[in-house]
Amino acid sequence: MNPFRKIYGILVFLLCAAVVSGCGKPSNPGNNPGTNPGTNPGTNPGTNPGTNPGTNPGTNPGTDPGTDPGTTGPYFKASLPDETVLNLDTGVVVWPVETDIKDWTAESSESWCKTVTSATELRLDVEDYKVRNAYDNGWEYAQPRTCTVSVKAGTVFSKTIRIVQQTYTIITFPQQAMSAKYDWIQDGPSGMTVLLSSDGDMREILVSSNTWRWVPETDAGWLMAEYVNGSTLRLTSTARAETETSARSATVRVYDKNDELVYATFTVQDAPANVEGQDFGYGDHTDWD
Repeated sequence: MNPFRKIYGILVFLLCAAVVSGCGKPSNPGNNPGTNPGTNPGTNPGTNPGTNPGTNPGTNPGTDPGTDPGTTGPYFKASLPDETVLNLDTGVVVWPVETDIKDWTAESSESWCKTVTSATELRLDVEDYKVRNAYDNGWEYAQPRTCTVSVKAGTVFSKTIRIVQQTYTIITFPQQAMSAKYDWIQDGPSGMTVLLSSDGDMREILVSSNTWRWVPETDAGWLMAEYVNGSTLRLTSTARAETETSARSATVRVYDKNDELVYATFTVQDAPANVEGQDFGYGDHTDWD
């Protein structure tokens, strides 16, 4: 046999054996398993759970409870007037109250006006005010009576209310009974008439009344009636246009502010144009010019 062919055969055999041997074992044991152990599981552990723990619960704790601190502490709410005027038989007056102060007080200065307090109201129990006169035991037009009610709720609230009570009231004009002394007042079957100059005038009328406050009003735009004090009413008229030849007339009504059913009225007139005032009982008023 050719020695070279024998050697070639041996080399082929060894090569085949090496190939068969290499196919049965891993060429790089350990490179596949575990080369990047754990890259999938746990690469970002916990990113979903708890990334912003607690942002929903408690972000603004306490905004609902106690937003108006002190509303549950001492408070007293009531709309109480500085003054109230009562009729002779008013009986009961009630003002609503809101408070959590149990020992708040309301004290009256007079026995005819008693106070009753609670968590929801201030109540006045007022006696009727009727006075008999000594002459014939009839009802007398007495002057109003007054008292004060002092309200106090700790250091939270304090107020004093003036209570006025009227009896039977009346309104009269003393100058009507003395009209002969005033050349600008006429007293007739229909009542008192006040005469004013057509050039514009101002007069003061005496008012006698036992009302706490009377109010004047007039039904004409050219005449103003105003309250001056408890016994004085002022009348002021504007000048009449030269083109108007007829005398103007107005009615003045004076009434009890607390009871409009109690009132008195009188008439106001001015002289016709181009006529001397004395012809209408004015007298010689040179100061009108």
